[in-house]
Amino acid sequence: MSFWRRLIGREREEKASATGPAHAYWTTGQAVYTPRRYDRFAEEAYVKNAIAFRCIAMIAQAVTSVPIYAKARTASGAVLDGHPALDLLTRPNPLEPGTTFLERLVTFYLIAGNGYVEAVAPGAREGRMRGPARELYALRPDRVKVIPGPDALPRGYEYEANGIKVVFPVDPVRGGSPILHIAAVNPLDDFYGMAATDPAARAIDRHTAAADHNTAILQNGATPSGALMFRPVTVNGETKMPPKEAIDQAEARIRERYTGARNAGKPMVFGGDVSWASFGMNMEQLQLVESKLDAARDICIAYGVPIALLLPGQSTYNNMREAKLGFYEETVVPLAERLCGHWNSWLMPGFDDRAELVLDLDQVEALTLRREIHQSNVRNLWNDGLVTRDEAREALGYDPMPDAVQVKVDATVLQALLAAVRDRSLPLEALWRYARAVGLVEPGMTDDALLTLVEGLASDAEAAAAGTPPSQNPPPPPPADGDDEEPDPEDEEDPTR
Repeated sequence: MSFWRRLIGREREEKASATGPAHAYWTTGQAVYTPRRYDRFAEEAYVKNAIAFRCIAMIAQAVTSVPIYAKARTASGAVLDGHPALDLLTRPNPLEPGTTFLERLVTFYLIAGNGYVEAVAPGAREGRMRGPARELYALRPDRVKVIPGPDALPRGYEYEANGIKVVFPVDPVRGGSPILHIAAVNPLDDFYGMAATDPAARAIDRHTAAADHNTAILQNGATPSGALMFRPVTVNGETKMPPKEAIDQAEARIRERYTGARNAGKPMVFGGDVSWASFGMNMEQLQLVESKLDAARDICIAYGVPIALLLPGQSTYNNMREAKLGFYEETVVPLAERLCGHWNSWLMPGFDDRAELVLDLDQVEALTLRREIHQSNVRNLWNDGLVTRDEAREALGYDPMPDAVQVKVDATVLQALLAAVRDRSLPLEALWRYARAVGLVEPGMTDDALLTLVEGLASDAEAAAAGTPPSQNPPPPPPADGDDEEPDPEDEEDPTR
């Protein structure tokens, strides 16, 4: 151990990755290009294919619709109204509102597997952002390249458009950068994410090819092509084949008069020694519809969109409500949480480290079914006596009620015990034992206090069973020992009052 290490008394703390130099050995300081052509992905998936376009658009619009709010990083988690970060996400730049900005960002992310956001802030061009961001812009992924550093971490980002290059450095100490890089998981690349369009590419090609094939079939009279055969003609004992000009004219006539949707079904009339032989298969034999549906299912699986939301009747979901719930729980909410996490780690430190952004899932209408199921499960646990009142209220997001009865009381048992005590078929001790078991007994409680509490609970249970509000009148006093006089009916509490 060196002198300085002995003087300090401990080894120097290592903060850099030991495997980083191996990743960046050949690429340090050089722009690493995206391994796939973004323009081809965008054209084939988003522009040409209806299923892939709708999947991407649905996810982007759904993520944009999930509301967020700011809360304090404290135990209470108080909601912060009017936080400037929320104002920035609502109006990120002068050119577009927050919904358009976020929809563009998610669309880029789904097509390329990478999303980039540029923050305009003091010191951003030097890589040292001083203060909160003032504007946000979503950058096209094909225009941004990662510049690796010596530890396999980005040393900067290079943006190129129209022949102009701009380099955004990364702070080597804090890792801060005016560029936010949101990359999907990619097991084969250290810098760029893998797009959902990658595993969907073959299905997109199959679906597009099937659509092109159907179009060609329609343009050719809704049947595959046949053969127009010219027989040899014998003139003066000499057999001759038709000239090439006649064959070309016949082909042009067929294309002009007998192809296309407008000419489908017209009879074909020829003169001379000519015959038509059809050897095509019909649409049922080709099974092109099933082939397109199979490709559409694969595309929806790759993007995480239930096919019932795109093609009703093509799913095993019981109904559309469950399909939408699965879409939000498995695709939309995880992606929205990933974006929210990036906002908290990249955007929020410039505003306030004591606040964070959180998804407001209670306001998402598609998750109503899940909330109803959760509430039903909690009520069942309460009714079965497996949780206390405050535990059930906490699970449902309500404040505790320490003064209320914490254990579910069986109204039938309680009423039976109370009736048995009143007619003296059971001693009062039996009611005491049950009250202790369900947590109704408080320190210093007397017999009269117990009977008053039990009769009030029984009266409320009867009122609830009758569908009327619980009585606010105090229960009648317990009968005195040796008093066999029947109570006056007018003096008894009416449970319907």
